Amino acid sequence: MGFYRDPIPMGTFQAILYEGSNNIQIQFRALLANKDRNHGNDATIGLENANGSGGVLYSYNKVSVDSGSVILFTPNGGSYDKNDAAPYDGVFLGLKDTSPPAVPALTGPVKNKEAHLTPEFSWGTTKYADKYRLKVDNDSGLTSPVIDVSALTTTSYTSTIPLTANTTYYWAVIASNANGEAMSEVWHFTAKDETAFPPGISALISPVQGKTNVVTSPTFSWEAANDVDSYRLIVSAQRDLGSPFYDKSGLTATSQSVSGLAEGTKYYWAVVAHNNTGDTPSATRDFTTVEDLDDDDDEVLDESDNCPLVANQDQKDTDGDGIGDACDTDDDGDGVPDDEDNSPLVPNPDQTDTDGDGIGDVSDNDDDNDGKDDVNDNCPLKKNPDQADADNDGVGDICDDTPE
Repeated sequence: MGFYRDPIPMGTFQAILYEGSNNIQIQFRALLANKDRNHGNDATIGLENANGSGGVLYSYNKVSVDSGSVILFTPNGGSYDKNDAAPYDGVFLGLKDTSPPAVPALTGPVKNKEAHLTPEFSWGTTKYADKYRLKVDNDSGLTSPVIDVSALTTTSYTSTIPLTANTTYYWAVIASNANGEAMSEVWHFTAKDETAFPPGISALISPVQGKTNVVTSPTFSWEAANDVDSYRLIVSAQRDLGSPFYDKSGLTATSQSVSGLAEGTKYYWAVVAHNNTGDTPSATRDFTTVEDLDDDDDEVLDESDNCPLVANQDQKDTDGDGIGDACDTDDDGDGVPDDEDNSPLVPNPDQTDTDGDGIGDVSDNDDDNDGKDDVNDNCPLKKNPDQADADNDGVGDICDDTPE
């Protein structure tokens, strides 16, 4: 999509209509030139009725969007609610097996800052990219580049020729593969004949933007920044990174593990690159931690727990019906609820209770309640505490048809 006579395209955007929910999402894949009109000036952003009689306004004639910006419109009665914190939807429509590359994210030299005469140009690893092209020019149109290097397979390039001091340069990276290419934003910097400059930007790697079901003890990782001495990692439940849950400076590695995040919570994070001349913050990304994986805290994950809301670490399931005894209302599966069953752990649908002691015969060790266990009782279903057996045939007299 172009804009006026500018040789740099305005960028690309998508409008997505979701069937079923009727949500509408507008997302800006890449806004290229560093001009206010490319970011919302001279534009109206929102939804409008087919007849133009009404709509929902997001912004009018002001800088309000950037590369990766998302506005989700959700139906609410006769109107729509707006949400500019929704995750980017990486849809791709086409017949190819592999998508074209994502948009490269530039990291250094930092936009509108100063840099060495022989600077190192760097950008984040770009999904689906096979190679990169770097263009550097003293004109924003990039039509006569002083540096034009193609077929790069790494995400950095150091200039082999000195740039002109006190001159503003514009630069961009084009990622490509067999199915297409994608151009980054165009950044600019001023070349200076000095030795110390603020660090570049750290490209965030993991957790990826908008990721859900992140563990509560994740490892955060990012790409190295130019001219950096150390990093500061900030993790917060607030979008502006206020009241951070984790805030640690002086990190020298490009990864850091953090534990103790709350379950089912949206977090925001960023990395600040530091050296003696100053700090350079990264973009801010968000992710959401996994919901409670063990609701009853019995150390058996809900997805495997046969009674996920009542603690039962032993997972006992007497009737094998997949419902743990701790929350099974009929543990023996005989059709009689446990609170009415005279033998709740041994099936006995007839509920036979010969001695009327409230314990079903199938689990009663003394069915006739004569004080003799059934296994030792010579007449287990008739009470005979004296165990009289006149003919010594092993059958008690009271239940022997021929006792003598």
